Amino acid sequence: MIRKGKLCCSAIVGGMIAPIIFLPPVSGQQNGEGRRRDEPKGPPAPMAAVLRNYEPVTAERLLKPEDGNWLMIRRTYDGWGYSPLDQITPANIGRLRPVWGLATGEGRAHEAAPVVNNGVLFITTRNNQVMAFDAITGTILWRYRRPRPAGAIVPHEVNRGVALYGDKGLFHGR
Repeated sequence: MIRKGKLCCSAIVGGMIAPIIFLPPVSGQQNGEGRRRDEPKGPPAPMAAVLRNYEPVTAERLLKPEDGNWLMIRRTYDGWGYSPLDQITPANIGRLRPVWGLATGEGRAHEAAPVVNNGVLFITTRNNQVMAFDAITGTILWRYRRPRPAGAIVPHEVNRGVALYGDKGLFHGR
C-alpha cells in the first residue's frame, strides 16, 4: 500500500513475541468491569487519524476496488490477486524493507490473507481473533477475541479470513 510517499508491506509470522496494546472497546463491545451503570464514563479515546478517512465497504466498491485497497481475499471477484499499483518494480524490489512487525499472540501459522480498506489492515487468526491495524504504522486500532465454548473440539484450528462490508459505524460508534 502506498500512502503519503511511504510503502507499507506487511507479513504475519507465527511465534513472534512482542507486547500487545489493548485499546478501549469499540462501540458494541462491553468492558464494564467494576463500573456501575450510573457511574459516568471517562472521555472517549481520541480517534486514530487513519479512521477519520475510513469509508464504508459497499457492493459497488467490492466490484471495483480502488487501486490502494484490498477489500476481499484475492482482491476482486475474479480471484486474480493482482495489484494495479506500480510503485514496486524489478528495479527497486531489492530495496524493500519491513517497516513494522507485530505478534498476534498465536504460536502457529496464519493462513488468512489480510484485507485493507483506506489504510486499515484487518487480519484474523486461528483462535477466533480479529485485529485491525493502521497499515502504515502498525498501531493496533482494535482487537476482538471470541472464546470457544468449553469442551469444544477443533481438529484443525485455522481461520480462512475476514470479510468487510457495511458502514463506518464500526469505528465511529454510529
